[in-house]
Amino acid sequence: MADAQKCKGYTFLPHSGDRRIRVQVIPTKNHILSARNKLGTNELRGSLTDARRGLEWVANTIWTKVLPNSGVRGLSVMLARPGTRPELFNLVKSLVKEMNKTSFTNPQKGKSISGLNSILGLNQNGKEWEYLNKGTHEEEDRTEFDRDVVATVVEALESLDAAITASTRQPVLLTRTELSAQRRGMLQRVKTCTSLARPVSWEPESFDFNDLAPLAPFLDE
Repeated sequence: MADAQKCKGYTFLPHSGDRRIRVQVIPTKNHILSARNKLGTNELRGSLTDARRGLEWVANTIWTKVLPNSGVRGLSVMLARPGTRPELFNLVKSLVKEMNKTSFTNPQKGKSISGLNSILGLNQNGKEWEYLNKGTHEEEDRTEFDRDVVATVVEALESLDAAITASTRQPVLLTRTELSAQRRGMLQRVKTCTSLARPVSWEPESFDFNDLAPLAPFLDE
């Protein structure tokens, strides 16, 4: 978040007839920081609008960077209908489901899952997600937002932002057991891929595991 403090946005406005360049300086282009700033001035609807955009960035970054860095090459997401983009709610739920698997190893795992669950409102049956949706739609007869709930959303996003930064800037350190499990998975994939590349009559026992001898130390429990 410290880097976001230095990130500003610039909007070029139409000239007013004098052909001079008019520029509007936006305090920050970081949606999460903007949500925090608007919360500070009690602009709750604006804070939720930026929070929604911040969550979109969080979800896409976890999907395209954090998961691949931890060895996840695919993600199953439910679509409303063929040919459509995944809805944000379904994407976030799929991310939580994938990160809850024992095969997903990351030092920020707990923090990431907790942050997403807090926003979904699943861990305390809250109204965070309902508020996020209301924050992006104009309503003639709308109720006032609870500032504490909006603050919960913003704080969760800030926690997720920190977790993503730590995940993408630091190497993933695995325990010996986790490393062993990953190596075993690699061996299994080697057997499977080799089996598919051979004729049907090929017997798996003919595979020479001596070629993988350098991995032996990591397979000892």
